[in-house]
Amino acid sequence: VKNAAGYSTEAVAELAIALMIDLYRKVLENDTITRQCNRKGIMPGREIGGKTIGIIGMGNIGQRVAKLANAFGCKVLAWNRTPKKVEGVTFVDKETLLKESDIVTLHIALNADTRDFITAKDFALMKPSALMVNTARGPVVNEQALADALKEGKIAGAATDVYSTEPPLQPNNPLFEAPNLIMLPHIGFATEEAFVLRLGIVVRNVEEFLS
Repeated sequence: VKNAAGYSTEAVAELAIALMIDLYRKVLENDTITRQCNRKGIMPGREIGGKTIGIIGMGNIGQRVAKLANAFGCKVLAWNRTPKKVEGVTFVDKETLLKESDIVTLHIALNADTRDFITAKDFALMKPSALMVNTARGPVVNEQALADALKEGKIAGAATDVYSTEPPLQPNNPLFEAPNLIMLPHIGFATEEAFVLRLGIVVRNVEEFLS
């Protein structure tokens, strides 16, 4: 058994940034308004440039998100189990990251220590204007706490590509009733380029085994 690691780093990182922009610029809402021919109902957005991006988990994907965020002119904070030296990134504790970030993006693995890593007490630390993006693993975030935080206006919006059960989602998932939430069907890895990279890794794994 051998892993095909690393093929989706760029794909997931780009999706995380795309979701941040989508939430800020209200792309889905304005698409609906346009189709209704309702010019007066347009929804102004916000710019990602100059905002503070908090990255939880600084593996390959987290580091790639940091580079993309730096390119947008963002201030980048990060939390990692083991602090690292990454250009353009300031490592802080989890509480500081949650309090100071305009957008929190999750890129940690799921294990016994990270299950329910984000709960109601964590949402209470965040700015009411803050966003959360999860392209890591669903159980890293307590889904009921996320739904409640959105309903109660403790954070302004969120986007998730991963869930506590998938596929499919259970009909009683609390996220279905949460406002200001973008839900995607776990497509972070799914790009043509990533599939080509994965195939190449699999072929090399077989060749290495045979040799």
